[in-house]
Amino acid sequence: MRIPASPRSTGGLEPNVVSYSSAITAYDRAEKWWAAHHVLVTFPMANVRANVVSFNAGLSAFEVGAEWQKALLLLHQMPSVRLGMDVISIGSAINACDSGECWEMATQLLAGMGQAHLTPNAISYNSTISSCGKGGQWEQALELLSRLQAARLADVVGFNATISACERSGSWEKALQVLLQMPEAGVLPDVISYNSAISALERGSQHHLALEILTQMPSASVLPDVISYNATIDACAGSGDWQQVLELFRDMSKASVPADVITFNA
Repeated sequence: MRIPASPRSTGGLEPNVVSYSSAITAYDRAEKWWAAHHVLVTFPMANVRANVVSFNAGLSAFEVGAEWQKALLLLHQMPSVRLGMDVISIGSAINACDSGECWEMATQLLAGMGQAHLTPNAISYNSTISSCGKGGQWEQALELLSRLQAARLADVVGFNATISACERSGSWEKALQVLLQMPEAGVLPDVISYNSAISALERGSQHHLALEILTQMPSASVLPDVISYNATIDACAGSGDWQQVLELFRDMSKASVPADVITFNA
Protein backbone atom coordinates (compact mmCIF):
# COMPACT_ATOMS: atom_id res chain seq x y z
CA MET A 1 0.00 0.00 0.00
CA ARG A 2 1.50 3.31 -1.08
CA ILE A 3 1.30 6.02 1.59
CA PRO A 4 0.33 9.36 0.03
CA ALA A 5 2.13 12.58 0.59
CA SER A 6 0.53 15.23 2.76
CA PRO A 7 -0.35 18.66 1.37
CA ARG A 8 2.79 20.67 0.64
CA SER A 9 3.62 24.31 0.29
CA THR A 10 2.91 25.62 -3.19
CA GLY A 11 3.56 29.10 -4.53
CA GLY A 12 4.85 30.27 -1.16
CA LEU A 13 1.61 29.38 0.61
CA GLU A 14 1.84 27.07 3.59
CA PRO A 15 -0.70 24.29 3.91
CA ASN A 16 -3.47 25.08 6.39
CA VAL A 17 -6.46 23.31 7.88
CA VAL A 18 -8.49 23.99 4.74
CA SER A 19 -5.99 22.37 2.38
CA TYR A 20 -5.51 19.41 4.71
CA SER A 21 -9.27 18.93 5.10
CA SER A 22 -9.69 19.15 1.34
CA ALA A 23 -7.08 16.42 0.90
CA ILE A 24 -8.89 14.18 3.39
CA THR A 25 -12.19 14.76 1.58
CA ALA A 26 -10.59 13.92 -1.76
CA TYR A 27 -9.25 10.62 -0.41
CA ASP A 28 -12.66 9.92 1.14
CA ARG A 29 -14.34 10.33 -2.25
CA ALA A 30 -11.70 8.10 -3.81
CA GLU A 31 -12.50 5.46 -1.13
CA LYS A 32 -8.93 5.53 0.19
CA TRP A 33 -9.51 5.64 3.94
CA TRP A 34 -5.89 4.81 4.75
CA ALA A 35 -4.70 7.83 2.77
CA ALA A 36 -7.23 10.08 4.51
CA HIS A 37 -6.04 8.79 7.87
CA HIS A 38 -2.40 9.43 6.96
CA VAL A 39 -3.16 13.07 6.18
CA LEU A 40 -5.09 13.46 9.42
CA VAL A 41 -2.26 12.16 11.62
CA THR A 42 0.23 14.57 10.00
CA PHE A 43 -1.63 17.65 11.28
CA PRO A 44 0.51 18.04 14.45
CA MET A 45 3.78 17.63 12.53
CA ALA A 46 2.76 20.46 10.22
CA ASN A 47 1.66 22.64 13.15
CA VAL A 48 -1.86 22.64 11.77
CA ARG A 49 -4.73 22.33 14.24
CA ALA A 50 -7.50 20.05 13.03
CA ASN A 51 -11.08 21.25 13.27
CA VAL A 52 -14.46 19.53 13.29
CA VAL A 53 -14.57 19.54 9.48
CA SER A 54 -11.22 17.70 9.35
CA PHE A 55 -12.36 15.03 11.80
CA ASN A 56 -15.72 14.63 10.07
CA ALA A 57 -13.96 14.12 6.74
CA GLY A 58 -11.77 11.46 8.34
CA LEU A 59 -14.80 9.78 9.93
CA SER A 60 -16.54 9.76 6.56
CA ALA A 61 -13.51 8.03 5.02
CA PHE A 62 -13.64 5.32 7.69
CA GLU A 63 -17.37 5.00 7.08
CA VAL A 64 -16.81 4.33 3.37
CA GLY A 65 -14.13 1.78 4.23
CA ALA A 66 -16.34 0.04 6.85
CA GLU A 67 -13.55 0.65 9.38
CA TRP A 68 -15.87 1.11 12.34
CA GLN A 69 -13.22 0.50 15.01
CA LYS A 70 -10.95 3.20 13.56
CA ALA A 71 -13.96 5.50 13.25
CA LEU A 72 -14.71 5.07 16.97
CA LEU A 73 -11.10 5.73 17.93
CA LEU A 74 -11.09 8.92 15.88
CA LEU A 75 -14.44 10.03 17.30
CA HIS A 76 -13.19 9.58 20.86
CA GLN A 77 -10.08 11.63 20.07
CA MET A 78 -12.13 14.75 19.41
CA PRO A 79 -12.63 15.81 23.05
CA SER A 80 -8.87 15.39 23.69
CA VAL A 81 -8.17 18.14 21.15
CA ARG A 82 -11.00 20.26 22.52
CA LEU A 83 -13.39 19.64 19.68
CA GLY A 84 -17.06 18.96 20.22
CA MET A 85 -18.74 16.16 18.30
CA ASP A 86 -21.68 17.16 16.14
CA VAL A 87 -24.48 15.23 14.45
CA ILE A 88 -22.31 14.61 11.40
CA SER A 89 -19.43 13.23 13.51
CA ILE A 90 -21.55 10.71 15.38
CA GLY A 91 -23.66 9.97 12.31
CA SER A 92 -20.57 9.01 10.31
CA ALA A 93 -19.45 6.71 13.12
CA ILE A 94 -22.92 5.11 13.16
CA ASN A 95 -22.73 4.59 9.40
CA ALA A 96 -19.34 2.95 9.83
CA CYS A 97 -20.83 0.61 12.44
CA ASP A 98 -23.65 -0.21 10.03
CA SER A 99 -21.15 -1.07 7.29
CA GLY A 100 -19.20 -3.16 9.80
CA GLU A 101 -22.38 -4.85 11.07
CA CYS A 102 -21.84 -3.75 14.66
CA TRP A 103 -25.37 -2.99 15.83
CA GLU A 104 -24.55 -2.76 19.55
CA MET A 105 -22.14 0.13 19.04
CA ALA A 106 -24.48 1.84 16.57
CA THR A 107 -27.30 1.88 19.13
CA GLN A 108 -24.94 3.15 21.84
CA LEU A 109 -23.78 5.99 19.61
CA LEU A 110 -27.37 6.94 18.80
CA ALA A 111 -28.24 6.99 22.50
CA GLY A 112 -25.10 9.04 23.14
CA MET A 113 -26.35 11.79 20.85
CA GLY A 114 -29.12 12.60 23.28
CA GLN A 115 -26.68 12.64 26.18
CA ALA A 116 -24.54 15.10 24.21
CA HIS A 117 -27.62 17.30 23.70
CA LEU A 118 -27.63 16.56 19.98
CA THR A 119 -30.81 15.77 18.04
CA PRO A 120 -30.42 12.66 15.85
CA ASN A 121 -31.49 13.10 12.25
CA ALA A 122 -33.20 10.61 9.94
CA ILE A 123 -29.88 9.38 8.56
CA SER A 124 -28.61 8.48 12.04
CA TYR A 125 -31.80 6.59 12.87
CA ASN A 126 -31.94 4.83 9.50
CA SER A 127 -28.33 3.65 9.70
CA THR A 128 -28.91 2.32 13.22
CA ILE A 129 -32.05 0.50 12.09
CA SER A 130 -30.09 -1.01 9.20
CA SER A 131 -27.34 -2.11 11.59
CA CYS A 132 -29.91 -3.71 13.91
CA GLY A 133 -31.37 -5.56 10.95
CA LYS A 134 -28.00 -7.00 10.00
CA GLY A 135 -27.57 -8.09 13.61
CA GLY A 136 -30.94 -9.85 13.72
CA GLN A 137 -32.38 -7.30 16.15
CA TRP A 138 -35.79 -6.75 14.55
CA GLU A 139 -37.47 -5.69 17.80
CA GLN A 140 -34.86 -2.98 18.29
CA ALA A 141 -35.41 -1.88 14.69
CA LEU A 142 -39.17 -1.57 15.31
CA GLU A 143 -38.54 0.48 18.45
CA LEU A 144 -36.27 2.86 16.53
CA LEU A 145 -38.87 3.21 13.76
CA SER A 146 -41.45 4.18 16.40
CA ARG A 147 -39.08 6.86 17.67
CA LEU A 148 -38.53 8.06 14.11
CA GLN A 149 -42.26 8.42 13.60
CA ALA A 150 -42.69 10.21 16.92
CA ALA A 151 -40.00 12.68 15.85
CA ARG A 152 -41.74 13.08 12.46
CA LEU A 153 -38.56 11.95 10.71
CA ALA A 154 -39.73 8.65 9.24
CA ASP A 155 -39.06 8.24 5.52
CA VAL A 156 -39.07 5.40 3.00
CA VAL A 157 -35.46 4.52 3.86
CA GLY A 158 -36.28 3.98 7.53
CA PHE A 159 -39.36 1.91 6.76
CA ASN A 160 -37.46 -0.20 4.22
CA ALA A 161 -34.64 -0.83 6.68
CA THR A 162 -37.19 -1.98 9.27
CA ILE A 163 -38.98 -4.28 6.82
CA SER A 164 -35.61 -5.73 5.86
CA ALA A 165 -34.76 -6.24 9.56
CA CYS A 166 -37.98 -8.22 10.03
CA GLU A 167 -37.35 -10.18 6.84
CA ARG A 168 -33.82 -11.12 7.92
CA SER A 169 -35.14 -12.38 11.25
CA GLY A 170 -37.96 -14.39 9.69
CA SER A 171 -40.72 -12.23 11.20
CA TRP A 172 -43.01 -12.02 8.17
CA GLU A 173 -46.00 -10.81 10.18
CA LYS A 174 -44.12 -7.71 11.37
CA ALA A 175 -42.63 -7.09 7.92
CA LEU A 176 -46.13 -7.06 6.43
CA GLN A 177 -47.43 -4.90 9.24
CA VAL A 178 -44.71 -2.27 8.66
CA LEU A 179 -45.44 -2.25 4.92
CA LEU A 180 -49.14 -1.63 5.55
CA GLN A 181 -48.31 1.15 8.03
CA MET A 182 -46.45 3.20 5.44
CA PRO A 183 -49.40 4.92 3.68
CA GLU A 184 -50.95 5.71 7.08
CA ALA A 185 -47.68 7.41 8.03
CA GLY A 186 -47.71 9.44 4.83
CA VAL A 187 -44.81 7.46 3.32
CA LEU A 188 -45.34 5.79 -0.04
CA PRO A 189 -43.83 2.30 -0.39
CA ASP A 190 -41.39 1.80 -3.25
CA VAL A 191 -40.26 -1.34 -5.04
CA ILE A 192 -37.71 -2.04 -2.28
CA SER A 193 -40.48 -1.92 0.35
CA TYR A 194 -42.58 -4.45 -1.53
CA ASN A 195 -39.65 -6.70 -2.42
CA SER A 196 -38.48 -6.92 1.19
CA ALA A 197 -42.02 -7.77 2.35
CA ILE A 198 -42.44 -10.41 -0.36
CA SER A 199 -39.07 -11.92 0.59
CA ALA A 200 -40.22 -12.07 4.22
CA LEU A 201 -43.42 -13.84 3.13
CA GLU A 202 -41.39 -16.26 1.00
CA ARG A 203 -39.20 -17.12 4.00
CA GLY A 204 -42.36 -17.62 6.07
CA SER A 205 -43.90 -19.96 3.47
CA GLN A 206 -46.76 -17.53 2.88
CA HIS A 207 -47.07 -17.82 -0.87
CA HIS A 208 -50.71 -16.69 -1.05
CA LEU A 209 -49.86 -13.46 0.74
CA ALA A 210 -46.77 -13.00 -1.44
CA LEU A 211 -48.99 -13.26 -4.52
CA GLU A 212 -51.45 -10.79 -3.05
CA ILE A 213 -48.72 -8.21 -2.38
CA LEU A 214 -47.28 -8.69 -5.88
CA THR A 215 -50.66 -8.10 -7.50
CA GLN A 216 -51.24 -4.97 -5.38
CA MET A 217 -48.05 -3.26 -6.55
CA PRO A 218 -49.35 -1.78 -9.85
CA SER A 219 -52.37 -0.25 -8.08
CA ALA A 220 -49.88 1.55 -5.82
CA SER A 221 -48.08 2.86 -8.92
CA VAL A 222 -45.10 0.57 -8.23
CA LEU A 223 -44.10 -1.80 -11.02
CA PRO A 224 -42.78 -5.23 -9.97
CA ASP A 225 -39.22 -5.95 -11.06
CA VAL A 226 -37.31 -9.21 -11.45
CA ILE A 227 -36.65 -9.33 -7.70
CA SER A 228 -40.40 -9.03 -6.98
CA TYR A 229 -41.21 -11.89 -9.33
CA ASN A 230 -38.30 -14.07 -8.20
CA ALA A 231 -39.28 -13.84 -4.52
CA THR A 232 -42.91 -14.67 -5.34
CA ILE A 233 -41.90 -17.53 -7.63
CA ASP A 234 -39.67 -18.91 -4.86
CA ALA A 235 -42.59 -18.67 -2.42
CA CYS A 236 -44.91 -20.58 -4.78
CA ALA A 237 -42.24 -23.16 -5.65
CA GLY A 238 -41.54 -23.73 -1.96
CA SER A 239 -45.24 -24.43 -1.44
CA GLY A 240 -45.39 -26.79 -4.43
CA ASP A 241 -47.75 -24.54 -6.41
CA TRP A 242 -46.09 -25.15 -9.80
CA GLN A 243 -49.14 -24.02 -11.77
CA GLN A 244 -48.80 -20.59 -10.18
CA VAL A 245 -45.06 -20.60 -10.88
CA LEU A 246 -45.73 -21.09 -14.60
CA GLU A 247 -48.36 -18.37 -14.53
CA LEU A 248 -45.87 -15.96 -12.94
CA PHE A 249 -43.38 -16.76 -15.73
CA ARG A 250 -46.06 -15.75 -18.23
CA ASP A 251 -46.86 -12.58 -16.26
CA MET A 252 -43.18 -11.61 -16.34
CA SER A 253 -43.11 -11.97 -20.10
CA LYS A 254 -46.28 -9.90 -20.51
CA ALA A 255 -44.85 -7.19 -18.24
CA SER A 256 -41.55 -7.20 -20.24
CA VAL A 257 -39.59 -8.09 -17.11
CA PRO A 258 -36.60 -10.18 -18.22
CA ALA A 259 -35.98 -13.39 -16.26
CA ASP A 260 -32.52 -14.05 -14.84
CA VAL A 261 -30.58 -17.04 -13.53
CA ILE A 262 -32.37 -16.89 -10.17
CA THR A 263 -35.76 -17.04 -11.93
CA PHE A 264 -34.88 -20.23 -13.78
CA ASN A 265 -33.35 -21.83 -10.68
CA ALA A 266 -36.61 -21.50 -8.72
